[in-house]
Amino acid sequence: MLAALEAALALAVACGDGDSGTPPTTPGTDTGTPGNGVAGLPQPTLSMGTLEMAVGEQGEVGLEVLEFDEPGLGAWTFDIQYDPAIVSIVSCETTPATSVCNTEYAPDLIRIAGAVGVGIVGDTIVANIGFQCEAEGASPLDVTVDTLADGTIGDPRIVTATVENGEVVCEA
Repeated sequence: MLAALEAALALAVACGDGDSGTPPTTPGTDTGTPGNGVAGLPQPTLSMGTLEMAVGEQGEVGLEVLEFDEPGLGAWTFDIQYDPAIVSIVSCETTPATSVCNTEYAPDLIRIAGAVGVGIVGDTIVANIGFQCEAEGASPLDVTVDTLADGTIGDPRIVTATVENGEVVCEA
């Protein structure tokens, strides 16, 4: 029950309706807590993969959360900005099951959001995104963290992460 409630809350705030083309307004969050919210713990890393392929080809790239210490990853909302003149989105699959991918969030932005009742410790792939090369060039895959919270039951803490952006390179 707790997992379903947390997921519903995170998704309702984070996903938007996808119809207006304008992201919903969400309250700001305090991201001043270093690491996993606990003094002395290292920061997790949010890592977006890189693809190289020919125009017309399709490929998939993963968005991973790496090295998340106890109590683990609890809730997240990530935006990935890309260049729609270079690539198009052909698929987006999220894990775990309590997360969602909104490929219609904005014309050049994908939103991935989710929550779990028990924190995910270590490394996890939160989404695999399929792209198709539409034109020659390079599309950055710039990741922005809107929300990242640990799995502390009853009082999740905001966590900061190191972000490693990705790229899709489309060659003739």
